[in-house]
Amino acid sequence: MVPTSQRHSLHLLGVVLVISISGSSAARSIKQLGSPFLGCYNDYQNDGLPYNFEISLTNMTVDRCSRIAQLNGIPFFGLKAGRGCYAGYDIQRVLSNGYSDQCTSPCTGNQGQICGGEWALSLYATPPLPRPSPPPPYISSGCFVGCFRDRVDMRTLPNMYVESPDMTVDRCRQLARSQGHPYFGVEAGTQCFAGYDLYMAYYVNGRGAACDWQCGGDASQICGGDLAISVYHTIEPRPPPRPPAPPPSLRKSDLLGCYRDSETFRALPYRLSVSENMTVAECQSAAKLQGYSLYGLEAGRECWAGYDSYRATSLGPSISCDWPCTGDDCEMCGGDWAILVFSVTAEMDQQSSPPPFRPYSPHWPAWPQEVPSYPPIAPPMGPASPPWAVVYEPRWPNVPPPSPPPPPPPVYGTQPPNAAADAFVLPEGKRPEVAYFDAKVGVSAYTDAVYEDIVLQWKDVFLSERPDNQLYFLGECHTAPATPSSSPAIRFDGWSCWARMADPLPNWDSSETGAFTAVWIGRFTAHDYYGFGYSEQAYATLSRTENDFDRELSWTSQRIMVYSHANGMAADIYTATPPSEQWTMQVLSRSPDGNGGVTISYFWYGISGYLNKWSLHAGASSIDPDNFALGADSRDSDKFFSGDVAVVMLYNRTLSEGAVRGLIDFYSPRFGWPNPNA
Repeated sequence: MVPTSQRHSLHLLGVVLVISISGSSAARSIKQLGSPFLGCYNDYQNDGLPYNFEISLTNMTVDRCSRIAQLNGIPFFGLKAGRGCYAGYDIQRVLSNGYSDQCTSPCTGNQGQICGGEWALSLYATPPLPRPSPPPPYISSGCFVGCFRDRVDMRTLPNMYVESPDMTVDRCRQLARSQGHPYFGVEAGTQCFAGYDLYMAYYVNGRGAACDWQCGGDASQICGGDLAISVYHTIEPRPPPRPPAPPPSLRKSDLLGCYRDSETFRALPYRLSVSENMTVAECQSAAKLQGYSLYGLEAGRECWAGYDSYRATSLGPSISCDWPCTGDDCEMCGGDWAILVFSVTAEMDQQSSPPPFRPYSPHWPAWPQEVPSYPPIAPPMGPASPPWAVVYEPRWPNVPPPSPPPPPPPVYGTQPPNAAADAFVLPEGKRPEVAYFDAKVGVSAYTDAVYEDIVLQWKDVFLSERPDNQLYFLGECHTAPATPSSSPAIRFDGWSCWARMADPLPNWDSSETGAFTAVWIGRFTAHDYYGFGYSEQAYATLSRTENDFDRELSWTSQRIMVYSHANGMAADIYTATPPSEQWTMQVLSRSPDGNGGVTISYFWYGISGYLNKWSLHAGASSIDPDNFALGADSRDSDKFFSGDVAVVMLYNRTLSEGAVRGLIDFYSPRFGWPNPNA
C-alpha cells in the first residue's frame, strides 16, 4: 500500500533535496518510472527549464520527454500542464521558483502518469542513454578519461583547486596523488582540480566541451579549455610510460576527424571487426589489407571501413570521441555513436609550421599543436554552387604527393585605416558607437604551404578607440577577396566557422529599454553545408552562453529572441528569410516606447530596390554586452551561417528609417544595389 504522503531524500549537486510527494496517484506514477523524480515546482513564466522541446495534446508521457532530453544530452527535464516537455542544464533556476503541490495534470499520452500542472513543473533527472556497444572501462591506468563541461558554481572535480602559470598534466597528477584523489583534471591552461568520483562529470555537467588550450608549463600538452576540463585518472601509467597529453590517436597526420554515426546510415558502411583488444593500429592494418581508403573506430571496440569521405563526414562533426580503446587505454577509439575517421594513406607529409595557437574554439576537438596535412573536408554534393561560392577541389592523392617546399612566413591582413583618408569609412555622423567591422580592413588571415587565407581575427575599424573590439574566429573561415563584382568579405562554411569577442562590447546600454541598432551586410549560399536547403542561420548572438541563460539576444535568419530571468521571453519574433546569392543589408533596432516597453524594428534591403520594414511592440528586457558572437548560435553550437559577411555594425541608439536609407545610399555602389532614393 502506497502512503498518501511520502518524503524522499535525494543526494544531488552536493546538497540533500527533501522531496515531499502528496497523493497516491503521484506516488504511484513515480514508482513506475525509471527517471529520478526530483519534485514539483512553481513555473509561472516558463523559465525554470528554458528549452521547450514539445507540446503534445495526445501523446505526452514522462518516458517520451525523458527520451527527448536523453537524445539532446540535457541533464534535467520537466513536464507541465499535462502536455509540455521542457529541459535545461541549471536546476537552481527551477528550485528558486519554490516547491508546489499543483502537479496534478495527467499526461495526455498516459492518464496514469502526472505531467505537472498549469503553472507547475514535474522535475526529473535525465537518465543516461543506453550504449549501442558495451563501453570500455573509463578508469584507466593513468590515462585520459574524457573532456567535460565545468561550471563555476558546480565544479566537475570539486575537492581540490590549484592555479599556476606553469601548470602541466604531470604536475596536476602529482598534486592530486599527494592528497589521495583518484581523479584530477586540468582546465584553462593553468588550473588543476581533483576529486573522489566522476558523478558531476557524467550526470550533471556532462560532455560537450572543447578541451584545446595549451598547458601553461608545456605547450605540447592540452590543459582543458574555457570552462572545459580534461579529466584523468591519477594512477601512474604502466611501463613503458605514455605521454600525458591527449592520446596520440587524436593527433595523427592521417586523422580526418571525429564525426557522428547512425544505426540507419553508417558513416563507414563496412564493419571489419569487434574486438576486446582493439587499437588504432589494428584497425588500420585490417583496412589496408582489404584495400579500403578510410577506416574508423567507434565505441571503443569496433573497426569500420569505407571509401567515401563525403559519406564519412556527412552527418557532421561530433565531440564524443573520447572512449579509450579496449586494447590500449591510452588511445581513443571513437565514442557513443561517434566515429574517429582516418585515411589509410599515412605517408602524407606532416606540416612543420602550424598556424598560431588560437585559444577560442568551436565545440569539437581541435589540437592546435599539430596540424594535419590533409585538405579541408569537402562538403557533400549538392546543388550547383553560385559563381562566388567556395570551390572545393579534391586533393586526395592516389599516390603520396611530393614533399612541399618550405612554408613561407604567415601572411596577415590589412591594418585599420586612417578614417579621414579612406572613402569606404562612414562619414562622422553615420559611424557606430559600439562596434564597426568592415572586411576591407582589420582581417588577419593565415597562409602557408598547406593552409590558405584562414581567418584568425577581425578588428574594429577604429581599433585605436576600441582596442578590445576584436573578433576571434574558429573553424574553417576564409577570406573572400574583392572582385569587380564583389566586395571583400569573410566566408563562413556553414558547419564550423564562427567568431566571438573575448571582451564585452563598449558603450552598450544594458538597461531594460536600452536603445540599439545592429547592421549586417552579407549574402547567403543557395543551400547549407549539408545540402538541405535554406535552414535557420545565425547573424549574431549576445550574452548567449552555456552557463548563462539570462539577459540575452539571439538574431537569426528566421527569428529574433530576447530573454531574461526577470522578464521572461521579452521578444520572440519570426522574420522573413532573405534571398540567397545576393548581397542584403539586415537591420535590427530597438527603441523605448515610453510606456515601459520597447518597439523592435526590422529592415532589409537588396537588389530589388525596395526597403522592407516591420515594427512590433515587445517587452522590456536587459541585454548584457558580453560574448558577442557572429555566424552561429554560441550556446547550442548550431545555426552556422553559410555565405559571406562584409560589414557588421552596432550602435547604442535607434536608427530612424531615414538613417537606414542613408546607410543604404552609402553602401549601394559597393554592393550593386539600386539607389533607394531614385
